[in-house]
Amino acid sequence: MNNKAFTLISSSPPYGSSKSRELIDIALAGGVFEQQISLLLLGDGVFALLAEQHPAAIEQKNHGKLMAMLELYGIENILVAERALGERGLTEQDLAVSVSPLDDKAIGRHLARQDVCINL
Repeated sequence: MNNKAFTLISSSPPYGSSKSRELIDIALAGGVFEQQISLLLLGDGVFALLAEQHPAAIEQKNHGKLMAMLELYGIENILVAERALGERGLTEQDLAVSVSPLDDKAIGRHLARQDVCINL
């Protein structure tokens, strides 16, 4: 199988549209096929990583719990924009999974090494 390096990019909040959930589904599908998957969360996309989410009132699945499943599919490279965390008053301790915070230059270097980037 020809493995490719994929980065899936989300800057959308986890609720209010299907973009965040679709990104998770794409990541899980890529993991099943043993592709190199990285998740990059920018802007409001970082809210999908929060440990404390209570979306039952809007009849949605907890994205933090879904993100925790990624490791089971071999997806361990979860990247976040340091700036997005700081602007939202979040720290790594607020998140449901381990992440690699990156500055803007490091994000650019990472994206330059990818075969495929999908931005939802």
